[in-house]
Amino acid sequence: MDGHRQVFEAVTDIWNLWKKYGSRRLDDQKWEALIREGQQMHKKHEAVDPEVDLFFRDMFMALQKYYSRKEATG
Repeated sequence: MDGHRQVFEAVTDIWNLWKKYGSRRLDDQKWEALIREGQQMHKKHEAVDPEVDLFFRDMFMALQKYYSRKEATG
């Protein structure tokens, strides 16, 4: 798999998580599901390319912060 495809898949995975969980605050059950799914995706990317995995993890952290800010602003 070439680097472009791997990065595309990392971005697509984050996009799909955002699409699935939407732009609203997450309750505890949805938050835990988001984290679980992100961890599974992390393992997938880590197995293919550690550098792309770092890219994925940075984006996943940003997504988590997005939802944390939603929680803080009520």
